[in-house]
Amino acid sequence: MASKHPPRDYAPQPARFGEHAARRLWGPLPEDPMERARSRAAQVQDAAVGQILAGLKAKRFTRKQLKDRTGWGSERLSRYMTGQAPIQLDDLMLLLDAAGIPFASVAWVSTEEQFRERQRLTDIQGYLAGLQQQVSAQVAQVHRERDQSLTSASTPSARGLPRGR
Repeated sequence: MASKHPPRDYAPQPARFGEHAARRLWGPLPEDPMERARSRAAQVQDAAVGQILAGLKAKRFTRKQLKDRTGWGSERLSRYMTGQAPIQLDDLMLLLDAAGIPFASVAWVSTEEQFRERQRLTDIQGYLAGLQQQVSAQVAQVHRERDQSLTSASTPSARGLPRGR
């Protein structure tokens, strides 16, 4: 079933499609499984477009070269690049290959699940850092107590000897 919305409609700022991936600005995913899948697909497309826009800006390739390498016309390339049309996986791979961009560089898109996992790991990291501070404080206390007992044991009065007059 085709989506009611083009990929750009899922983006935080539809007019800036292709500029969201690096900033991880995507909001929560929809509850509906189909809309959730479309939103995640839009995130991947947005990330791919972002990488391609960066390549165009750096002059690693031109739009003409992308059209020649994919065999697409200007309109088709534009609809994918602006998020007006969802790109199929085979077309996405063709476009990325034409731009010399590995799929792995766009597949990292931050999803809600990844955000939750990252947050969980950050919470664990904070908890462990707190434990480490507590253990360090306890170790320091043990060292102070040991040093005090050694100092006390080495004084003449602690050994039962009379103090000097």
